[in-house]
Amino acid sequence: MPHDLLVTTDWLEDHIHDPNVRVIDVRGSVTTRPLEPGVEEATYRGAIDEYLAGHIPGAVYVDWTKDIIDPDDPVPAQIALPERFAQIMAERGVDESTHVIAVDNMGGSSPPDSGGR
Repeated sequence: MPHDLLVTTDWLEDHIHDPNVRVIDVRGSVTTRPLEPGVEEATYRGAIDEYLAGHIPGAVYVDWTKDIIDPDDPVPAQIALPERFAQIMAERGVDESTHVIAVDNMGGSSPPDSGGR
């Protein structure tokens, strides 16, 4: 399998039934509001309702705001430590041999700031 960071929809269509391929849907958003000059408050939201309304066949949902975070980190939405992350992914059918295709609702590698909307 390729080790490209991006795959095409054609590639995914050709490999969607491969047992070593898992689509992980990580939809969500970040909204911010200013508290004072140079200081903002962020609100992180998963998008399970969007996932349930329609997703790539076979994709599993991961709420990046709850499922794969470090609950002990004082900074919200920080990625989980490797052991916790591996456990959460294993529960969704991912291990070291899995080719993971991560998809979101904004076409990026992390949920963008929606400008407070």
